[in-house]
Amino acid sequence: MAARHGAAKIARIVFAAAAAALAGAVGLSLLAVGVAHTDPGRELVKQQAEREARDYIRGEVEIGSLSGWLFGSFTLRDVYVFDEDDRLVAAAARVTIDYSPEELVRGVADLDRVTVQSPVVFADVDEDARLNLLEVFEIPPPLPVAIRDLAVSDGEVEIAVIGRQVAALRALEVRGAARIEPEQATWFPPGRPPARQFGEILVAIESLSGTLWGPDPRGDTLAVSGRGRVERVGDEIDARAVRFEAGDSFVDLPELTGDDDGRMAGRVAATVRAADVRALSPRLPLEGDVELTGEVLRERAGEPVTVPLAGAVAGARTHAFAALVPEQPRADLEVEILDLDPTAAVRGAPQGELAVDVHAAARGEGVAGPDAEIGASAEGQVAGQRLERAELSAALAQRILTADGSLVVPGARGAGQARIDLGRDIPELTAGELSFSITDIPALTGLDAAGRARGSLEATGPLGALAIRGAIRGEELGIEQAGVGDVRADVEVLRFPDAPRGGGGVVLRDIRLGDEQISGAEARVRYRDRGERAVAQLSAGSPEEPYAARGQIELDLSDELTRASVEALSLRTRDVMWRAGGSTFAVTPAGELVLDRFQMSSDAGRIAAEGTARGVRAGEVDVRIDELDLSRMRSAFAPDALPWEGELALRTHMRWPPERGRAIGEIDSLTMPLLTAVDVDFDIGLTAEEVTVSLETLGEDDDLVEVIVTAAVPDPLYDIGAWTDLGLGAIEELALEIADVEIISRR
Repeated sequence: MAARHGAAKIARIVFAAAAAALAGAVGLSLLAVGVAHTDPGRELVKQQAEREARDYIRGEVEIGSLSGWLFGSFTLRDVYVFDEDDRLVAAAARVTIDYSPEELVRGVADLDRVTVQSPVVFADVDEDARLNLLEVFEIPPPLPVAIRDLAVSDGEVEIAVIGRQVAALRALEVRGAARIEPEQATWFPPGRPPARQFGEILVAIESLSGTLWGPDPRGDTLAVSGRGRVERVGDEIDARAVRFEAGDSFVDLPELTGDDDGRMAGRVAATVRAADVRALSPRLPLEGDVELTGEVLRERAGEPVTVPLAGAVAGARTHAFAALVPEQPRADLEVEILDLDPTAAVRGAPQGELAVDVHAAARGEGVAGPDAEIGASAEGQVAGQRLERAELSAALAQRILTADGSLVVPGARGAGQARIDLGRDIPELTAGELSFSITDIPALTGLDAAGRARGSLEATGPLGALAIRGAIRGEELGIEQAGVGDVRADVEVLRFPDAPRGGGGVVLRDIRLGDEQISGAEARVRYRDRGERAVAQLSAGSPEEPYAARGQIELDLSDELTRASVEALSLRTRDVMWRAGGSTFAVTPAGELVLDRFQMSSDAGRIAAEGTARGVRAGEVDVRIDELDLSRMRSAFAPDALPWEGELALRTHMRWPPERGRAIGEIDSLTMPLLTAVDVDFDIGLTAEEVTVSLETLGEDDDLVEVIVTAAVPDPLYDIGAWTDLGLGAIEELALEIADVEIISRR
């Protein structure tokens, strides 16, 4: 907020200087041309004024017309100021100047009154932190300038950073006075003309009002007001009642004094309300206010002006120290923030208690080439995860940004380094590395898992089109009934994230599924078509192993959904070969798995499914089984788990989570050794504590067989190994009803 006020203040001073400069140019031109009141004479004066203005402006000035009494008052209409690159930096619909010709003859632009109507100023800070207005106008001006009464009405200041508008002051009304008297320097740099300095300067703003607009089109506006008086004569400074307000935010300099010996003393206070920031840009997440108070000090001439500050940022204790050398100009800045609560400072921050310590320092010679350093550390609890230590340090020097960071959480740690060249048209990452290690998966994830992992990634190239290479290694990874002894992965992606292309692969060894082992498993991924499509080629197992898989999955990454189609995927389970082709599924941005169509077939039967799964704890799916040979399934998966033989045909609709849902279905036919082909209806009720299975057969002669079984379920519910271990002891209730069933025995 203070920067915006500063830019607007400079703009107002520049307008005053420009108006005075134009007045001086008109007066001097008048003496040369010797014409007073005729239209051709005024045109000559206007043209000469435009030429003379080049002494005051590095660029061009265009004046639409000139009218009035040239020896006391005149009006300029349609005034435009351009920089050296022919870009418009200021314009005014009307400028009226009342002045004393006698003062102009003495070489002083002493103006009684300057009225500027509907001015527009375009203030732009470039990538080197230079303000374009300071590059356009000659400050200090060649001649002394004094404006006893300055009035600006219906003004507008557009504030931009590197060509992008960030704020605007509109409906600007200003009343005040100004005086600028340059002082010729006594030293002459080799090869350069004498430098002008400010010998005397006065800026007095009686009243200022306007409306501040933010960069967000959805934002609101803030009322702006200001006042104050700053006078400098030689080394003496006297500032009083300087205050600028925007909404409920303000910058206040109640009193500042300086003497001939260069000593300076004063007080300063600033407050930025989070509500004002959100009003201008609702998308900005700032929640807490920023409040600072401090002293302005300088012990003797030649030393920097120091401004130690103390206050709060969203309730956190803050210390800041600024050292200013206006004559160069140069600025050093250091900031320290202690005990920052991110949930109070930033909207949407992860919930938790986090202690943050931030140190920042900035130094700049002139307005270009700033150097800066920042260091931060944090610890606490965030989103249920204990943050043992996080550290970040960064430095900016000669437009090269270097950064180092580290993170330690229970069970894992990581570190990274980066070097970014900001001096190029597109900032480029010239060196970047990220490494991590996971030593305790349960502590990190909360899952009943085991194993270790480590990895490293390297990246280089323009930001937005990086080249990333890296490798990941995992050892003895396992969860529930599955595990893998060794994981080796590598990745190489070009032009990330704009249009990623590249490849990678993963090799898994010593895979364990329950008591079974699969060795030599391998999966590889390659990208094509500018990252919008990818092909995953899968292979696992070997001919002598109990299980084996071969196939290819094609991924479509061009949609909001990540779509996949299964092509020629085969899975061998002991003596049964399954094939999956024409199956498609998708993963949504929310992590949902959508089965558009999934089907597998073999000489032991066919299985198809479609539905949606939201992780292992929620979902809804339809399953269809045709002519499934139970004896083949028993030998393929669980030789001792299925006591019967026969064929199964099934239609079922399942919905979970279990604490709310019920899974229901219908067995169309079931052939068992002791029964003929019958139709069976079944109903499965599943909760977090128990499962109830009801099977009912109804023959043509109203013969009925109904079985109801209620059993306890494993905890956790999705422990597949625990389900296969359930025995008769899990049954809590068993009911059997037989009616009108005729049993015939033949010999």
